[in-house]
Amino acid sequence: MQVNSSADEPGRVNQSGGLVATNTTGSNDTETSSDPTDALIRNLYLLSIPPILLFCFATFVVNSVVVVSSRWIRRPLSPTISISISLAMADAYASLVVGIGLVINSLLPVAFHIPVGPSTICYVLALEAFRLGGIISSIAHLTALAINHYIGILRPLHYASTMTPRTTSIVIALLWIVPIAFFFIYFSSMPDMGFRSNNCASFTFLLYKEFRYLFSSMFFTPLIIMGVIYCHIFVIVKRHQASRRRFQNSNQLARSVKAVKTTVLILGTYVVGWMPAVLVYCLVCADCLYHFTAADRITMFVLYTTVNFMYILKTLVDPIIYAARMHEIKLALKKMRVSICGGVEQQDTRPSSELSQQRLSTYASRRTPERHGMTANGSFRSTKLVPVSSTSNRAITMVPAKSIFRSNEDIQANSSLV
Repeated sequence: MQVNSSADEPGRVNQSGGLVATNTTGSNDTETSSDPTDALIRNLYLLSIPPILLFCFATFVVNSVVVVSSRWIRRPLSPTISISISLAMADAYASLVVGIGLVINSLLPVAFHIPVGPSTICYVLALEAFRLGGIISSIAHLTALAINHYIGILRPLHYASTMTPRTTSIVIALLWIVPIAFFFIYFSSMPDMGFRSNNCASFTFLLYKEFRYLFSSMFFTPLIIMGVIYCHIFVIVKRHQASRRRFQNSNQLARSVKAVKTTVLILGTYVVGWMPAVLVYCLVCADCLYHFTAADRITMFVLYTTVNFMYILKTLVDPIIYAARMHEIKLALKKMRVSICGGVEQQDTRPSSELSQQRLSTYASRRTPERHGMTANGSFRSTKLVPVSSTSNRAITMVPAKSIFRSNEDIQANSSLV
């Protein structure tokens, strides 16, 4: 994602990589200059952009591995897993498009003085629409995850009927199509601007606050919505824990809370990684609070290179969070490694007697050691854990058949047999 680093006029913008690519042809940025500052900027580009491109490539590979690992996840996929996998795909897509944009808009014209020809400006503008759409798509995925968690915790009994596989597929398709389509429509909606101009040569609207405020609102509005949702979820969970009332299965609640924590961590990476770039984007422009020439070119270069690096680092951290906190993805990665590299899938190597003991102990912990109850027809049933032998740690459960007792002596006599 790319931000303008400096501008002498709206159509002449130097690029240091940030949020919006706005290098234009016809500027003399691509010409050789004897200015020492230009030479220094060129050297800085040569030193900084290749490492960022390397991070882009690493991010694309790591997120792609997470996406491919979904093949080894048991079907059907839950809505949370499906949206999370799609979010990893969005991160991979964003890193790829950002890398391509840095090469076309920064490395070639500034570092190697290779101008972007007039015939390719429409492709550059289309790349910008894809890049901005990918950014908003990632934010939309996070919002969808927040709403998904909200439904699961607020209305657990209706969750399965609400988030059906069909509904989840439609939501994911919209998360991809709507943001990208919006920017293509916007770039084609203005007379003599964007795609409607001759060779797409006029796109100075990208440099002004009207468009930049619109884009920033598409970042901050979902962020506010997610903040409200997660605050309400936090209140619901705390209220449940304080009252000790069981509004859903405890295991389901634990899974829901863990999924919420994972998404909140990912949301934190978006705030830390993207907030500086978005703030700079809406504060520095041709008619914003700060102009492109508010600081010297070196300072602007360092600023935009830093926010670029933070953005790419964010997309690299997200799949690590998936692999560390989401059990399904962690297990799928292990299965994929075994399937591709060979070897034996790790199994629980404990003795079968120990596993049986654990299962029986888990079952026994949910029951009282001995219980007598009367059925509706007046019969009694006794349940008791009896050791198999003095040398065995295992225990079995013996449940006698129903019988009708006629006296207390019969009850005592039958109970003593258990």
